[in-house]
Amino acid sequence: MDSSDKPVNFIDTKKQLGRVIQLLAIVLAVLFAWLSVKWQLGNMLAENTSPVSPDAEKVAEYAVWLAPDDPLANWVLAASKARSISSNSEQIVESFKNTVRLSPYDFRWWLELGSALEENDRIEQAEVALNKGVVLAPSYAYPRWRLGNFYLRRGKIESAINEFRQALRHNTIYRQQIFSVLWNYFDQNPEVLIQTVGDDSSAIVDLATFFAARGRPDESLLVWQKLSPEEKNRREPIAKVLAQGLFDKKHFRSALEFSRQTGLDADAEIGKVQNGGFESPIDRESKAYFDWKVVPVEKTDVRLDATQKHNGRRSLRIQFSGYSDIQYYHVYQTVAIEPSKKYRLSFWYRAEKVKSAGPPLIEVLNASDYKLLKTSKPLEDSAEWQKQEIEFTTSEDAEGIVVRVGRVVCGSQCPLFGTIWLDDFELVEIR
Repeated sequence: MDSSDKPVNFIDTKKQLGRVIQLLAIVLAVLFAWLSVKWQLGNMLAENTSPVSPDAEKVAEYAVWLAPDDPLANWVLAASKARSISSNSEQIVESFKNTVRLSPYDFRWWLELGSALEENDRIEQAEVALNKGVVLAPSYAYPRWRLGNFYLRRGKIESAINEFRQALRHNTIYRQQIFSVLWNYFDQNPEVLIQTVGDDSSAIVDLATFFAARGRPDESLLVWQKLSPEEKNRREPIAKVLAQGLFDKKHFRSALEFSRQTGLDADAEIGKVQNGGFESPIDRESKAYFDWKVVPVEKTDVRLDATQKHNGRRSLRIQFSGYSDIQYYHVYQTVAIEPSKKYRLSFWYRAEKVKSAGPPLIEVLNASDYKLLKTSKPLEDSAEWQKQEIEFTTSEDAEGIVVRVGRVVCGSQCPLFGTIWLDDFELVEIR
């Protein structure tokens, strides 16, 4: 057969090209999938690795190998190096710079770079980096908190206070931290904190709470008074908490002012017995701090009596029916007073059929430690109203007194019988 008669096999170039394209697409898809999975693995490692963990640097290096352009992985590597004693400070700075390069609009990385630069004594560059973080997140408190601390360390007090003031307004989380930092840095000088909060009402309330918690009642009240009447009304629940806290801490004068503003002790005054003539009801459920308190106890009956009074419409009657405890302290009132002052407490009483070796009397105690300051004479039988006076001097650190009905101590088996009426308690300062 002639060679020219052999069949000719033609190659279908279109089919071959299609196969090549399919193969290339598969290769690219596999490559893309690998790169995607590789990046995701690196990012996952970075997200789940704390820079303070013992093997953080090794894990971070592997995460960067998997995801070299992931800023989080690079940050974990830089942060773990920063905590390593053997790491070179310049290398640490470069690592943070690389993180910033990969994500230049994330304020967090600029703050970290700023701290690294400060550690490396590159102060001017650190300030630029920290300010860049503030510029990127001007409404966030954290960047200003970091920048304020930087300025404080550098002795730039005015700049620090300005940043702290902005941070206070943007977020309540850092307020207590800022207060504590300034409180300690300036040797517990309240003026610096008052200057820092400015006229921001929310920050003022938190600062009043801060001062109260640290036993500075005068400053707490001073700051609170900067609020408008409308703001005070809106913050009434906080004022009640402050009144309770100050009262419990024995800061009675400041507690009284807070309690007055909440309406709990609207008519109470420093150096005055509240409801001394018993013209107003005595509410055993009252939450007032500076009013008469009556604690129910067996074999006594305490009530207002309109049939017996020295002045006004009624008096307070206490009937004893064999009360035998050593002390009686179930009718009392806390009164806020001034320190280092001489006072006179006067009251009127009647007594009927009082029988006991331990008759009732009126006691005045220091409200801070319940130390007895003075007592009246025993309240013995008297058909007519009798007046008694008690003079005493408060200590230099006194905040309040307790006026209470007590009894003469006479032992454990000493029952008390009889009825007494009390009226017109009055406390005056002796000048």
